[in-house]
Amino acid sequence: MSTLLDIAKANLVEQVINEAVRVHPELTELASFPLAGMSVRSVVYTGSSNSTGSFRKVNAGTADISEVSEQRDFTCYTAEARIEEDRAIADRYEKGAQAWLEGKSARILDLEMLAWAKQMYYGTGNNADGFPGLISAYDATNMVVDAAGTTATTGSSVWLVRAAPAGNFSDDGVRWRFGNGGSMKFDPVQLLPFIDPNDTTKKYMKYHTAFTCYPAFQVQSMLRVCRIKKLTADTGKGLTDALINQALAKFPVGRGPNHIFMTLRSNLQLQASRTATNPTGATAPWPNQIMGVDGQMIPVHVTEALSNVEALTL
Repeated sequence: MSTLLDIAKANLVEQVINEAVRVHPELTELASFPLAGMSVRSVVYTGSSNSTGSFRKVNAGTADISEVSEQRDFTCYTAEARIEEDRAIADRYEKGAQAWLEGKSARILDLEMLAWAKQMYYGTGNNADGFPGLISAYDATNMVVDAAGTTATTGSSVWLVRAAPAGNFSDDGVRWRFGNGGSMKFDPVQLLPFIDPNDTTKKYMKYHTAFTCYPAFQVQSMLRVCRIKKLTADTGKGLTDALINQALAKFPVGRGPNHIFMTLRSNLQLQASRTATNPTGATAPWPNQIMGVDGQMIPVHVTEALSNVEALTL
């Protein structure tokens, strides 16, 4: 809730500082694609009955080949961020109520997008009414590296993903989807009566709008995501190049990750694990990219959406 102090600060200074602003590279770095409706079913082929080739001898036949496949359903979810403000606050802003609401909406949506990024990893563990996250969509048996940390209150994960490039819908990499044709809209601002929460016999006027869209995060192939889990503050249980290399080796040849997401603490652990070899003796630089198996550099994204207090049972 905004206060008259907020109004005073906004009117008396040249710049409003938003210390609540957050970093969410998951939404700025990964491509998104609209979905005509709200759900879609995919057929995923996982193998065939023949893995040795259809060679044959003269006058001898070959066996029929059958494919192994499964159906996977995908659904987008409704996100509706409500923005409200007492007219007695918004109308006092010297630049007008509209400008006040625009600033407040931008700040709220920044935090809303951070929540979507958290949902991308933790799914219903972040919000039970939201879409499933990577924690339930990745192959927790084959596409995981265990750092073996033991202090439950200091757990974290690093996620390596192969994302679909922007504009290339046919690629099977992970991607954001936005349902209802990609619809994202603000309702027209209305001035409406609201009940006083401190006295239900009274009402006051508020400006009201809502931002509505239908996001979800799609993992079409479980071979496009790998997790390094149980990174903790325990000595020797932080992120290292050795752990990253183990994760890189989990991906199919030629289909390695093109993004790595981690917390600032994990990035610091990785930096501290390295030995500087430069002539000046300066410490190793902060890691912002990792060389993949194919020699291509994979960008490292530090995010606030990942936690440093994950349960080790995840």
